Amino acid sequence: MTGFSIATVSRALKDHPRISQKAKKKIFETAEQVGYQPSMIARGLREKKSYLIGLIIYDLDNHFHAAVTRRIIEDAQLEGYQVIIRSTLDRPEGVAEAIEDMKKSGVDGIIITATRLKEESVKNLIKEKFPVVQVMRRLEDETGVQIVSDGTYGTHMLVNHLLRSGRRKIAMIGGPEGLSTSKGRYDGYFQAMRENDIAINEKLVLKGTAFSYDTGYRLCKKMLRQGLKPDAIVCADDQIAFGVMQALDEAGIFIPEGIALVGFDDCEMSSHPRIQLTSVKYDINQMSLLAVRSILKQIEGCCIDYKLIKLVPQLVVRRTCGYQTV
Repeated sequence: MTGFSIATVSRALKDHPRISQKAKKKIFETAEQVGYQPSMIARGLREKKSYLIGLIIYDLDNHFHAAVTRRIIEDAQLEGYQVIIRSTLDRPEGVAEAIEDMKKSGVDGIIITATRLKEESVKNLIKEKFPVVQVMRRLEDETGVQIVSDGTYGTHMLVNHLLRSGRRKIAMIGGPEGLSTSKGRYDGYFQAMRENDIAINEKLVLKGTAFSYDTGYRLCKKMLRQGLKPDAIVCADDQIAFGVMQALDEAGIFIPEGIALVGFDDCEMSSHPRIQLTSVKYDINQMSLLAVRSILKQIEGCCIDYKLIKLVPQLVVRRTCGYQTV
């Protein structure tokens, strides 16, 4: 209809700089007249791609995971890809089932934010050279592309900050065992305590079943019932810290006067004037962008056997630690 070749029309519709403005004008006007819309299915068949990325998540109840998910979707869409989301609901078999469903859907690659330390289904994907990126969590083995925050360093900072403020009886409420996120944050706690010659009371190290409000509330209640009253509590994430806040409030214990409190991830609610939670943050925009770029490189044929990217977190000091200067 325009008199131009298929290749020229295709480039013009993508606003390619090598196509003249006169040609673009004619092609755009003709497309509008006939109501033409590009077919992603036809494009995919031609290029042997689905332009779909699978995203396997832990759950969306956690505000931080929701924020990362939103950024990955936005960054992928800017690159012309759509995202299929599947939640594992933290079930042990959830990742393997989600991977199978994603592959049946014909995705070009998979981003996983729900990997456990030992996850054979992810190892198998990497062995198959199927494009995959692990975000926020990682395998125990040094394999594949892994983009994580340095949880050990972040928790180490939190404990040292509390020690500088004069706290010595520091408790830790962590996440589920078997997750790299949990392991890194426990490691940071133990390292900081040992380096400062602070005796560790194992009864003050409580391990949760999820990164959740309920975990913080329930385990803090348990700690108080046992007569254990630390002078500070380090929480493995902000959701846990919010649950601890509620339990301490119900017990009539003031923060930070009675017990100092710190979290991890610095979610949006942490800076609320009524909360003012001291936490650790890292750049989720950078994390999401790196994840999308890494998966697209693999989709384009770049084979990456192993690449670990650790984002360095920053301490954000607020009211709940009772010490306002670093």
